[in-house]
Amino acid sequence: MELKRNLKSFLIWGSVVLFITVFILLLFLSFADMGESMQVMMEGMPEGMVKGFGMNVDIYTNVLAYYSTYFGLHIMILTGIFAITMGANILSKEEREKTSEFLLTRPISRTEVINSKLAAYFTLLSILIVLQTLSGYLTIDYVSEAPFDNGIFITLSIYGTLLTLLHGALGWALSLIPKRGKAITGPLIGVVVGGFVCSAISKISEDSEFLRWISPFSYVSFDVSLPNYSLDPVTVIVFLAIIAALHVLVYVSYNRRDLDG
Repeated sequence: MELKRNLKSFLIWGSVVLFITVFILLLFLSFADMGESMQVMMEGMPEGMVKGFGMNVDIYTNVLAYYSTYFGLHIMILTGIFAITMGANILSKEEREKTSEFLLTRPISRTEVINSKLAAYFTLLSILIVLQTLSGYLTIDYVSEAPFDNGIFITLSIYGTLLTLLHGALGWALSLIPKRGKAITGPLIGVVVGGFVCSAISKISEDSEFLRWISPFSYVSFDVSLPNYSLDPVTVIVFLAIIAALHVLVYVSYNRRDLDG
């Protein structure tokens, strides 16, 4: 039932994410043909803009550098918004639509309610992540004339998955703050976009560097031009621990929540 209720939203967001992924990568063919002229244009851009958006001079000549820039911007914002809003709405809609009382009169516990919703949520989100990753890989393989590093692509995808899962966990946790399952879609979108903006601004100057501490985007690296670019085990462990802690908080809070008020 949960899969069916969220299928329309999934199809819309999934189509948009896949279209953006393929479309942006196909544009690389045009940029690559321009060669040096694109590099000259990059060198003429304000340094703050280049740093803020994680761009470098190789972006239009190296397909992975190009993909990582737009992956860290467009794809992460889109999947982040989908994850955080679906995570919030899949649980709170029962209260918002005033069906929670009826649901809990059935011979099932609140934990079983969360389990079923969490299973549906992770199924849809996993499908989206897999399809986006697969479409990105296949399109990069199509537009790239030279072999590319699979390890770098996998690392980039894992960082993206962690960031998406964290936004989803935030959605689950934040959905329990308002009374009676009030919709908070606007603020949730603001969390994702605001996080990206804070991360971008923190890279512009030392005076704004403090903003990186409040943005999840700052803790994952999409800069594939770094020497020995690879997964940081500490980052992976911390992200997984926070994601797990937020879901435990949801279980505890929902089981104690007054659904009548």
